[in-house]
Amino acid sequence: MHMNDNCAVGADQVSVERPWLRSQDAVCIFTGLAIFLISLVISPQYQGGDQIYYRKAYELIAGMDVHEARALYQTQMGTVEWGHFVVMWLGSSLDIGKDLYVSVLNACLAMKLMEWMLRNKARVSIACGIVLTNYYLYVAYFAAERLKIALLLLVFAWTALPKMRSFLGFSLAALATHLSIAILLVGSYVRLSVGSVRGRVWMYLLLFALLAVIMGYCHEYLAWKIGFYMEHRPAFRIMSFVPALALFAMSLYYGGNLIEPLCDFAVLFVLMIFIGTSQLNIFAWFLFIRFGLRKNGGFNVGMVATILYLAVKTVPFVQDVFVTGQGFSS
Repeated sequence: MHMNDNCAVGADQVSVERPWLRSQDAVCIFTGLAIFLISLVISPQYQGGDQIYYRKAYELIAGMDVHEARALYQTQMGTVEWGHFVVMWLGSSLDIGKDLYVSVLNACLAMKLMEWMLRNKARVSIACGIVLTNYYLYVAYFAAERLKIALLLLVFAWTALPKMRSFLGFSLAALATHLSIAILLVGSYVRLSVGSVRGRVWMYLLLFALLAVIMGYCHEYLAWKIGFYMEHRPAFRIMSFVPALALFAMSLYYGGNLIEPLCDFAVLFVLMIFIGTSQLNIFAWFLFIRFGLRKNGGFNVGMVATILYLAVKTVPFVQDVFVTGQGFSS
């Protein structure tokens, strides 16, 4: 598949000459404000689960020297990925309340994701439905903080294209925040590599930098993480693959070709075989969304069905937050 330098991997068939309409800016701001207000209500209620450790770390590193704060954070959180630490250290050092800070970050993610979807010619109703109701996004908003920061950086990377230096920088920052974000970047790297000589050069530089980071800094952590998931993975059941397979099938249908969805989903399916599906279905949905938006701006049976299904799943998640202090009690 030929792609020229002006083809954005994260924004399919987007004309870079098209002006960014004021009405789209207003929609992005509105959804960001809505998520900000929703977050101000829900975030203070989310005190359990991983938030116990996130909140404790945020309090402890406030006002500390960056090196001391880094060591304490790593002990508290048990991770060597530094992206989330930097963001949280900045907020705590500025003495911003954690719930307010998280609400601002959630609003930024909502606005940037809206911008990316609208540039992919998504219908406003579809994009708003995703940002305001999607179960997986609510998990990122309130439970999976490191993933949230990584997704925000990833969307910055996608919207930065065709500026390859910016794409490279944001991609590496996203990977340094949550290594599993590589699942969402593999397809982008492949499309860049077949698009142009320039794309291949940047892809090889990125892969070399990523390999150097992993091998030189966090290979032991990565080996421990994979070993942990493999040890605790549930028994292999073909039915557990149904959600990801369904999203893959719809990606093939709406994507219009075999190669792109296959490149995107291949790594995900391999990981699912070794470490299970429960932790990875969220990535299958994020891979699907790019292809689902291609048909009628997302106004199609597959996309609408997933939006409604995941909106329904959001309801008990939010209810659990108010009843038990975390979203995964039911």
